[in-house]
Amino acid sequence: HIRHYTRESLSAKLERAGYTDVDVRAWGTPFHDPFYAWIRSRSPQSATTGSYGFGKRFISAALYTLFHLNVFDHGHKLVALAHTAEDRT
Repeated sequence: HIRHYTRESLSAKLERAGYTDVDVRAWGTPFHDPFYAWIRSRSPQSATTGSYGFGKRFISAALYTLFHLNVFDHGHKLVALAHTAEDRT
């Protein structure tokens, strides 16, 4: 990736591109930002590549479930919802 946007800079960039009703939310605390990054930093490359056996599928399912428990609108990952003029017709 190129950069991490702030809510304000992402909203401004979308508005300059012609989008309206921009709503930027954050995501990722507590299970993505520190926890997932920590796990990835200590996992061998083989843990994230290749075919998924039972162990990898189990871990993936557990992490996927944890990600749904993240606090809404708090974290380092930004998600934007915006409209174009064509959306209004």
